[in-house]
Amino acid sequence: RYWRDWSSDVCSSDLTAVTICNGSSIQLTATGGATYKWSNAITTNTNTVSPSITTTYMVTGTNTSSCNATSSVLVTVNAVPTVPSVISPVSYFVGATSSALTATGTALKWYTLATGGTASTTAPSPSTTTIGSVNYYLSQTVNTCESQRATITVVVSSRSVALKTGWNYIGCPITGSTALQSALSSIWTNVESVKNLDSFYATVNPTALNSLKTVEWGKGYFVKVTTPCVLDWIVR
Repeated sequence: RYWRDWSSDVCSSDLTAVTICNGSSIQLTATGGATYKWSNAITTNTNTVSPSITTTYMVTGTNTSSCNATSSVLVTVNAVPTVPSVISPVSYFVGATSSALTATGTALKWYTLATGGTASTTAPSPSTTTIGSVNYYLSQTVNTCESQRATITVVVSSRSVALKTGWNYIGCPITGSTALQSALSSIWTNVESVKNLDSFYATVNPTALNSLKTVEWGKGYFVKVTTPCVLDWIVR
């Protein structure tokens, strides 16, 4: 009578240890037998599993001669990380210089879509040429598992101010300190005087007599113009 050594070829194919992310499925495949019995009661050679914790699955294959062999496979389950930590919204005035978006997380991936799309590992710098809002999406990856996507909304708003002839009071929205003429470039040909509580500028004065040379973020200024105009606060 001929006895086949099943221990060498039954239930061995594709039964190497595997790693999945929590919430995912994996198909385990055994070969070499005529009938099969898995530890989770599946009786076909393929067994699709979705364990929530690391689990060992056993399978016994029996051939036509009633010989059988048992094999096992370890399915390691890694946790899906939380979404990256972000600050949203991010606000810019139209025409401002933007910086690359930032977030806190591991192996960040950036997307232009809430689902699907192609990931980039380089953080985008938003466009500020058009007024409106745009969403950017990002995930983080830990132990090969990718998180859901966080959303950063970039809002680009107008900072235009309509000025009437004569004196107007305005607040500076430009970060830092900016040369007076550059900050008021859109109305400069109409400017007659600019002043605050500490200093002044007047077109009729010699340069040396004008003490106001820059505008500062968040501070208010009186501006006198010769005709109605629109200040866009774009530095030129």
